[in-house]
Amino acid sequence: MQVGHIIKSERVKQGMKQIVLAKGICTPSYLSRIEQDQITASEEIVSLLLERLGININDVIEQKDDKNKTVILELRRLYKEVIIKRDSEFAKEQLASIYLHSKYLEDSVLYYTLNLIVLRFKLIVGEELSAIEIDIELLREQEDVLNERQKFVLEVNEGILLYKKNSIKQAILKFEKAIKMELKLEDWEQAEVHYMLGLSYISDKRMAISLEYIESAEEYFKSKLLIKRVLDCFTLKGIYYKEINNFFEAEKCYFEAVELCKKFAITERLGSLYHNLGSLYLLKAGKQEGVSYMLESLKYKSEPRSKLTTILSLVITYSKMSNIDKVIHWCEEGLSLCENNFCKSNTPFLYHFNFYKSLYSKNGLTSYVVNKTIMYFVSLEDYRNAQKYAIAFAAELYKEGKYKLASTFFMEANKYNYTNKILESWEDI
Repeated sequence: MQVGHIIKSERVKQGMKQIVLAKGICTPSYLSRIEQDQITASEEIVSLLLERLGININDVIEQKDDKNKTVILELRRLYKEVIIKRDSEFAKEQLASIYLHSKYLEDSVLYYTLNLIVLRFKLIVGEELSAIEIDIELLREQEDVLNERQKFVLEVNEGILLYKKNSIKQAILKFEKAIKMELKLEDWEQAEVHYMLGLSYISDKRMAISLEYIESAEEYFKSKLLIKRVLDCFTLKGIYYKEINNFFEAEKCYFEAVELCKKFAITERLGSLYHNLGSLYLLKAGKQEGVSYMLESLKYKSEPRSKLTTILSLVITYSKMSNIDKVIHWCEEGLSLCENNFCKSNTPFLYHFNFYKSLYSKNGLTSYVVNKTIMYFVSLEDYRNAQKYAIAFAAELYKEGKYKLASTFFMEANKYNYTNKILESWEDI
């Protein structure tokens, strides 16, 4: 039984050294040869090694050519279905099914393919990014045994991880590398990478090349009547047109998407669409109309993080309107929602709301709140928000006549701006 790839992968994942795993079973050098599939160990040794890793040898699916073909076809079918649907609940069901039936595969090609697919499902489901990052690092260590298609999926997975971590420029490099691989991609694969590139380019404010990729993805999704994915593209196009100040086209995209939602009874998408319309009207038609759409969006939102995004927009809007009572009210709403739905992904909102609440409190901003907030966003490599809050505090200090300390924070803000835009000096601007 050739299971060296399973033993090595699981050992590294558990942070176990070879000498620890091998103790009392075989020598570390013999284990090394097993892990590299240089030898076929006895079933007894394999069983003992797997047992120490918490794996029952009966859970390993043996290598059989006819079965392998069936498994790989089923994996490809499932992978395509989950990627195209991009439905977290459906992905969660398929992930559970994989764990139940085929987690350990004797065939190394199938094993790595399965692990890469599982990673993508985890990204869709929204599992902890730190755990996914460890899995990607483990696959990177074994990249030399991956085939070209597996390397393609690894690049895309890592690109999505980086995007979710707000490392947009690095994410783009991964997607560009994937799309440049000399692989014959299926239409759905190309559409998905094009969509991610369009999304990432917009996030990086590289508007000139984003629309081409979005429309390429939209064309495929329309041809397959994948309405939810078409909605994704309409939303992205709306953002694109808003960013280039073409409010008419942006409004048109959003309202087309709203009509599609109503026609196909996809009410769960109305929340994000009304949020985007609110964001558009805050720029175009005035704050009150924008606020109305933001409030309307909350009626359709059920997922806490999505609600928090809209609540933060209301906080920012009321701050611009100098409506202190509303700022405090929505900060408290946001903090309460965070408290009742605590998870790591909601932590940034705690810092946002606490900053604004402190800013408009009777005592005003404190250095403690400011430093804690800035350092938190720096730790996430979110230099845009670090810059934003450094500027806010500097402005408050300047109003109070604390010019020396204000200049320090203005300089800090400038530093974060350079870092965010990957600039080394003012000459690069």
